[in-house]
Amino acid sequence: MIHASRRSILGGVVAAALSPKGLAADGESYGAGLIGIGNRGSLLLKTLLAEPRAKVTALCDNKPDRLDRAATLAARDKPATTSDYRRLLERADVEAVVIASPCDLHVEMAIAALRAGKHVYCEKPIGITPQSVAELVRVARSARRCQDP
Repeated sequence: MIHASRRSILGGVVAAALSPKGLAADGESYGAGLIGIGNRGSLLLKTLLAEPRAKVTALCDNKPDRLDRAATLAARDKPATTSDYRRLLERADVEAVVIASPCDLHVEMAIAALRAGKHVYCEKPIGITPQSVAELVRVARSARRCQDP
């Protein structure tokens, strides 16, 4: 029996979700943004930094101390920082977005990211009401982007 840590599995999932064909050709890098840099977001940031083709171009959190720590961790990529996720989504150098914000914001942020033309990886749960999840699914199906709810 093979045992893998949840962390190693998560790392593979994030790298796979953000490295699909069409996001970046083989060997090319892609710009990734991260929204929410608490416990889960910090782990996902480390995973992105370990993914050879990912360049962390933008970080977002509404807590300045978290944002400063994340920017220091990702200093090699010189990411922009913001407390407003909409500013992150406006950036042309962000092709893929990791959403690790509080659960009640997932649907709103994922829909905004898809409408902005970004590829999306979102932490679970994807949404907290059946109606909001249905709306996200509708938008995702029409977005022609990679998303991993």
